[in-house]
Amino acid sequence: QPEIAPSAWAAASALSELTVHAAWAAANARTLQWGASHRDAQRAKEVALQLEALLPEGAAPAVVQLSLAAAWYASNTRRLLLFDAARDLRKLEEAAAELAKVMPPETAKSVKALATSAAWHAANARSMLWLDAERDLTRFEECCRQLPALLQGVTDGAAAETP
Repeated sequence: QPEIAPSAWAAASALSELTVHAAWAAANARTLQWGASHRDAQRAKEVALQLEALLPEGAAPAVVQLSLAAAWYASNTRRLLLFDAARDLRKLEEAAAELAKVMPPETAKSVKALATSAAWHAANARSMLWLDAERDLTRFEECCRQLPALLQGVTDGAAAETP
């Protein structure tokens, strides 16, 4: 197996951090934990800015939209806000389609799985659905393990473009 470039590791780390903070921002907001929600939303914004330099052009905004939509979809579904959840699901699918335009299909699929598993983990944990949350965390960790290799060729151009 070829050695994975530092840029791929950095992008994978930032992607996982973004998805986690987006997920907890939404889950905490839906359970009225405003301070925690604000801190997570702020950190997600900071990581989103880092992703601009780590991913190909057009990928970072799609990833951010996908992560936020997944987070709100899961949290709104768990709180039975189904109209909002349906809207968020549409946004999630639109963002996934945009991401697939700028990343290889398998990579885009893995990023979507990363975001949705982080979102469901946070939403299920806040809803005290512990077995579901544990399953989602296991899925998230598996996506984290796969992502650096999938980002190997994707991040090479982005790293070269940065001054």
